Amino acid sequence: MNLTEMGFESGNKYGLPDEAQVKLCLKWLYDKSGRTTINTDYTSYNWKHSVEDWAGTYISNGAFIKACIDYGVPIKRIIGSPSVHVAISSHARNPNYVNKKLDRHLGCPNWPNCAMEGCGEY
Repeated sequence: MNLTEMGFESGNKYGLPDEAQVKLCLKWLYDKSGRTTINTDYTSYNWKHSVEDWAGTYISNGAFIKACIDYGVPIKRIIGSPSVHVAISSHARNPNYVNKKLDRHLGCPNWPNCAMEGCGEY
């Protein structure tokens, strides 16, 4: 299985996820992740729509999945589907949701490489 712009697919019918879309997803994920268990209420395809609403542009399913992998958000493949389930709180579907533990790091010049706790930079 390959990770393509459409998600996990066999073969090479689709291209790789767009890096600009992945970067937007990473920005969206910054204050949304934090759940340690997989949330089976929504798929990556559902989550990508949340990013689209926030960013105001198209985001592919594969770009969202790649961003989760790059960011370290746990994922679980859905058998027979190009989508995955991810460890993101259902509360993140609310456009006003902010993970309060990370709130003080929004805008940190060292993000995403800051140490978060005791960053000292923001």
